[in-house]
Amino acid sequence: MASSSLADRDSVLGALAAIEAGFDVLASASLDGFTPRELVDLLARREIIARRAPVADHRIIHQLQTQASPGELGATTWGKVLAGRLQI
Repeated sequence: MASSSLADRDSVLGALAAIEAGFDVLASASLDGFTPRELVDLLARREIIARRAPVADHRIIHQLQTQASPGELGATTWGKVLAGRLQI
């Protein structure tokens, strides 16, 4: 693995950790200090984030499919690989 790949790997893992930490804050922080207009703005920002998530998912799935077969991951199809791991 090239050093740039290792740096990208660390960046991706760091980004996911930051997203998880951010969601933890969003789930637990008080929203009492926000005005109704600010709350609508928060919802709009969250919606933008939600719509961007599938782009990352598709990139990850594409990379996975270029590196392995379902059989290597203990399943017969990609649907079964994803359904099993993602519990969907």
